[in-house]
Amino acid sequence: MRRVTLPPDFSFEEYSNYQVNYMNYFTGWLIPSTEVWIGDERWMRINAHGCRGEELDPRVGTIACFGDSTVFGSRDCWPAHVRVPGFQVLNAGVEGHGFERMIERYEELSARLPLDVVVVAGGWHNLVYNEFGEYAWASFLSRFEEARRLAVCTLATSLTPDSAERGLGDLIDGRAGRKPYRPLGSWPTGPAKTREMYDALLHYNDFVRRYCRRTGAILIDLFTVYRPESYEAMPDMFEDPAHARPQLDPVLARQVEHALAMHVPARSDRGRPPDAPTALRDSPTAVTGTSAWRARGRGRLPERIRAWIDGLRPSDARRERAVVPTADRIRRIRYPQGTRFPALQDFRINYFNNQTSRPIPNTEVWVGAERWLKINALGCKGEDVTPAAPTIGVFGDGTVWGTGPGIHGSEAWPQYVHVPGHQVLNGGTEDGRLPFIEQRYEKLRAAVNMPAVVLGGSLQSLTDSERQWRWFFDAFQRDHFLAICTLPTALTRECADRGLDPLIRSEHAGPEPFRPWDGWPTTPERTAALFDTVLRYNDFVRGYCAETGSVLIDLFEACRPEDYEHIPVMFRDAMHPRHALYPVFGRCASEALAGPLAAPLPEVAA
Repeated sequence: MRRVTLPPDFSFEEYSNYQVNYMNYFTGWLIPSTEVWIGDERWMRINAHGCRGEELDPRVGTIACFGDSTVFGSRDCWPAHVRVPGFQVLNAGVEGHGFERMIERYEELSARLPLDVVVVAGGWHNLVYNEFGEYAWASFLSRFEEARRLAVCTLATSLTPDSAERGLGDLIDGRAGRKPYRPLGSWPTGPAKTREMYDALLHYNDFVRRYCRRTGAILIDLFTVYRPESYEAMPDMFEDPAHARPQLDPVLARQVEHALAMHVPARSDRGRPPDAPTALRDSPTAVTGTSAWRARGRGRLPERIRAWIDGLRPSDARRERAVVPTADRIRRIRYPQGTRFPALQDFRINYFNNQTSRPIPNTEVWVGAERWLKINALGCKGEDVTPAAPTIGVFGDGTVWGTGPGIHGSEAWPQYVHVPGHQVLNGGTEDGRLPFIEQRYEKLRAAVNMPAVVLGGSLQSLTDSERQWRWFFDAFQRDHFLAICTLPTALTRECADRGLDPLIRSEHAGPEPFRPWDGWPTTPERTAALFDTVLRYNDFVRGYCAETGSVLIDLFEACRPEDYEHIPVMFRDAMHPRHALYPVFGRCASEALAGPLAAPLPEVAA
């Protein structure tokens, strides 16, 4: 079990920083066998099949609900309240999924699980964008027709004819309605676009009713469950046009139960407690034992959780919150001892928010008793810094960020930079595009006292022009000291002649494998082109520093491979050094910075 633990009353800077605890942003799927705990309360449980809820009992029939965030839910969800004797409910909804991803999920789960009833309850992402229209809807739903029993839901909504005439602005701004109300993602809220959404939803729901009559699929009409009595009442049961408030979940569940009861024969529970739906155990109302669950009442939420839901809707779009994390509130992800990560992204999902292209502040990743990674309160790799203390900010891509998973996962060459009277902040980011590096610099410069800035380079910018490099460097010519690094590389002229395939085939003297770099071809011609580009970039850096008075940190010359066979000893690929080189680069940077910063270097061992 992968367990994410956060302190009590932990706040999130934005919703995606909560979502990334259980969702793999690289694949769009939920992370199997994951629990998210805030204090002593479990907020989320993803089972071994990558679905929300507890593990399935193979002795009990399964009703699988497919959909988007309206099915997945927030702290609660309506599939958790569906009770059909002899069946357990599997919440296969995923936030942000349209019909194409729902079909992928259905095909993947139905190939390895016996799904007795399939409930299709999504469609918001195929109403007015992506593929939509009756032909597309019929094509999508036909992919589920091989299910043993198929049920299709209409879409519940807070939209009314009045909202189609007035738009949503009055509700969102608080001029109407008794509760907060939000837009649906980035969809415009004026009358014309609201009418377009409402008309499309009515069209889709009418199509679903006709489709069920034509094919014999079970109709679950969620649209009719609750209709707001007025424009001002729209926020009473909905947080936005699509997402129901928690108190409506049991009502939606009753509608599902009634529709299924007429068509799905009851089964024996075969020893399973009938009043403890598996998906409900991660509900905020659930406590140990089914009697305690009944005693607290279905659908009730503690005020703290209700306030959190009201303040932050789990939508399919990012939601910003003005909450600043503090250094003593750590988000910890724990894996069992001996865990191995087949690919970098399997480790990266624990600390990197792919929607914002930023690391998640206040994060620690532990494997057994060993801490593999630490992200501080500023979202930087390493320990926390004192904002008022003089800081050397080091910015760049993954070559600055450092190594990936493993016992050296927290290492990077900036941590070996030692200039007395200064602390060092690793502002590197694995998303090494120049705009992101500059944005990171602007944010961190406003947060700490930064009299010195070091630019460590961007491999993604190698194909840019010299004019673009100059624009980028000029953006850092501020009221601080600036140093620029050349790019270190494993490449030599012999690599340009022979290519990299022999090294990748382990025909070398190094103990570790050598791999291709970021999909770059390994033929002699392409290797020569990459080497020439690195030389051109480094020559430009030297010339720019001489022209502007910026300090040159020549990491390229700090360590050159002895010969072709020894290249993998110091480099993992063409551009990324192994951790053994970090102290060398750190000393090189320290020597270059000591003079301009008027600080004597500490004595270090050879």
